[in-house]
Amino acid sequence: MKDTAKEIIEETKESFRNPYYLVLLIILGVATFLRFRYAFFEGMWVDEGRHAYIGVEIAQHLSEYATEHHGQVTEFLPLYMYMIAFSTYLFSTEFAVRVVSPVMGVAGVALTYFLGREMKNKEVGLIAAALVAVNPIYWFLSTRILTGATFATLYTATVLALYYGLEDREFSKYALWALGPLVALTLMTRQAAYTLGLVIPLYLLYVKRDELRELILEEVSVKETRLYQNTLTDTNYYIAAALGLVTIAPWAVRNMFTCGAPLCGVERALGFAGATSIPAWASTGGAFYYVFNLPSIVTLGVSLLVVFRVIQYFTEWTDRDADTLVKYVSLTIGAVLAAYLVLPGLVPLVLLTSIALYATNNAEKLLWLVIGIGIGFHSIPEIKVPRYAVFVIPQLLIVASLAMYSISDWISRQLESTVLTPWRIAAVLVLPLVFISYSQGMHNIAQGGFDNLEPAGNWLVENTDEDAEIIATSPTQTRYYAYPRFTHRMPNSEEELRSLIKDNNVSYVQVDAYERAQADWTQTGLPPYRLKVSTRQELQAGSISPQEVVEGYGEPPEYLEPVESFGQTQIPLTEQPQPMVIIYRVNQSVP
Repeated sequence: MKDTAKEIIEETKESFRNPYYLVLLIILGVATFLRFRYAFFEGMWVDEGRHAYIGVEIAQHLSEYATEHHGQVTEFLPLYMYMIAFSTYLFSTEFAVRVVSPVMGVAGVALTYFLGREMKNKEVGLIAAALVAVNPIYWFLSTRILTGATFATLYTATVLALYYGLEDREFSKYALWALGPLVALTLMTRQAAYTLGLVIPLYLLYVKRDELRELILEEVSVKETRLYQNTLTDTNYYIAAALGLVTIAPWAVRNMFTCGAPLCGVERALGFAGATSIPAWASTGGAFYYVFNLPSIVTLGVSLLVVFRVIQYFTEWTDRDADTLVKYVSLTIGAVLAAYLVLPGLVPLVLLTSIALYATNNAEKLLWLVIGIGIGFHSIPEIKVPRYAVFVIPQLLIVASLAMYSISDWISRQLESTVLTPWRIAAVLVLPLVFISYSQGMHNIAQGGFDNLEPAGNWLVENTDEDAEIIATSPTQTRYYAYPRFTHRMPNSEEELRSLIKDNNVSYVQVDAYERAQADWTQTGLPPYRLKVSTRQELQAGSISPQEVVEGYGEPPEYLEPVESFGQTQIPLTEQPQPMVIIYRVNQSVP
């Protein structure tokens, strides 16, 4: 026993002497610092408040599995919410809801390293891990109470299990076993996981192409084919499927009680894809929105490396088999034209996925299947937001890392130096990209919003009963900070405000510096924090003075009495100071 312990200690010491492991530890240390340093701050977005509230609500009613307390998870897939709920059992403060994303973000950096290492080598894994550690979107989502980082991490783990599980390696069967539960967990995190329904079958068909060709073209019985002997009778595939079903079964059973269908999230995904009403915060930049915005997703330098890698595929095929290259190009052009005639929005899906044809190894074919299908499906709906593509960022960065390593290898061979190895050259080349990503990421991290809602919520907790009902301009955050008090959204007019107060016996109204464009609720007479575009244009043109704008809003309705305020801000384009948050007590004699 003592000898075994000594061997483990010696192996651990030897690992720490390995420069690759030291670099990996540094990358993970930096990733951990950046995420935990910026994850805990005052302020909470609308979606963050919703996730935090649902997580706490589940934790408070954990045994009521199929009741209204868990019903909201029907619309917002459950895994992230349950992770928050579990975290609240470990930590009783706001730390509980904020710690999940940083932890999963760091795990995503580690998994990106392992994926790059298994697909090529340690050097590529380290380059990709360094880039993903400071990628602006990945880093940003790792500091927010949002599903992005968790989903991207699980998606990367699924791709790793798929690739490694289908390779003939020492632990491949265990990776294949893990594939089932990982697919189930990813499906329970975000609707975009349904893209795995294409990625996995297409990659399986490619890996098993020789076995399928034998089954179709050769005159042999099914049981004599390699497909039957190596795949259809392989128990590891059935174990993976069984483990996946066991993992997803509790959610499917719960859904049967709450919405009458095992996969309620599918309906919301289809509704999102077919949405015709476009929110103000969303983009409608056309089918190639994500392609043209790739520099903002992975930075310009990384985008150029991805393009360079695609060019390398074409040059390799030109040297290897020019006739096959012509066939592939013809097939791609035909598929793109057909997609354009059927639905123009399908063109990015077909075009990006077709790049897998030109990749010269299994690993990169899988990467481009993920990238093409992931970006392609998000290019179809009208609503487009850069952070929705976060789950393909690790794959894009591995492609870029492969390009960088090939460049470093070429430079090393040209110099014929034993000192300037490809790894050392790559380490130098990656530093500017890391710095650019860090700078761009810091710009994203610096964005705050919805300040002083926490102290306002604490005041409501101290001064109202638990069954009190509140109206707020930021209802999801207030619902979390003032839990378990129910919070209604501020209506669009004073008439609707009066009706809402009377119908629900509302006792307090809370108004805060809403982050987005000026909302219609300024018609209620409450202090405005954001001005309408038309008002701003009049101010800039000088046709109206700031004072006239402020005076035009008048006083709040007589039945609202200000009782507390928090923070300080100014109305845009004016110098009029106002509190960040104002709480009004409702006079029950509402007209």
